Amino acid sequence: MSLVERCWMITSKFSVIAILIITGICFGVFVYPYMKKKREAALVSIVYIGIMSVLYLIPQQIGNFSAYMLGVVAAFLVMYVQDRRNIYQKIFLAVTFFSIRWLAVAMADRLDDFITKALVFGNTIAGRQWLQYGLYVWNENSGYCALYRFPCSCNRSDQ
Repeated sequence: MSLVERCWMITSKFSVIAILIITGICFGVFVYPYMKKKREAALVSIVYIGIMSVLYLIPQQIGNFSAYMLGVVAAFLVMYVQDRRNIYQKIFLAVTFFSIRWLAVAMADRLDDFITKALVFGNTIAGRQWLQYGLYVWNENSGYCALYRFPCSCNRSDQ
């Protein structure tokens, strides 16, 4: 196995786990203004990250939609157990975050497709393994992180 292939394997595993962690943190930041204590929002993040990590590391026969729905439902249950008031608000937060997460991934995929097609059709990338790897790293991590910044910062009070 060549060095480039090893880098691809390591980066693909690391980026998925990093995106799960970033998504979980954003979930906690998203629900924080609606929880009584910061610790409760942190627990929502931890549960979401834990469920999604287990589902990623221990492959199940379950689709992406179902897996992410399971993570959001688990986070909702944590929110509900900690704070039983405003159940409709908690349902709205869970459904909204689920939708924003899918939208962010879809937008990042479109950006990835656009950049990849522009470079491939321009014959810029053919035969350059390290350029392909660099493009993958940039698209996989930068695109998602930039798109996840919006749900993490849209409800901060210091802006």
